[in-house]
Amino acid sequence: MTFAYCLLEEVNNWLPSVTIAASGTQPTIAQAEAIMADVAAEIDGELRGRGYSLPVTDEQTLAYLKTVNVYGACAGILHAKFPTEPAFAQDWEARYQNALQAIRAGTTALDQGRSSSSVASGFDPEAEPIVTRDQEF
Repeated sequence: MTFAYCLLEEVNNWLPSVTIAASGTQPTIAQAEAIMADVAAEIDGELRGRGYSLPVTDEQTLAYLKTVNVYGACAGILHAKFPTEPAFAQDWEARYQNALQAIRAGTTALDQGRSSSSVASGFDPEAEPIVTRDQEF
């Protein structure tokens, strides 16, 4: 099974009127889990873009990311369940996009460590080089 920050049962708790089963439902359990994993991958991409180290190990950060994953999974599952009624997923989609924007903008305090090799951790492509090709020593 692919990694997600939340469990299907946690998503189901927020969508009590949506039935998800092994077969005969849209989405199925496998499809819902794939949606959750896709959302987690998108979250990880945003975290990497901000220079955070993965996998996430800080408990408070994991709790926050679980909530973000639930928002995105609820939106994705509702889009799959009601493809011709995008308004059903609108609230969940807005919550998810707002959370991603907060991660992207760095306005969410995450206690997860940052990678020292990330472009996002201080590399400035416009800065003057410390050593140039023709510099004499």
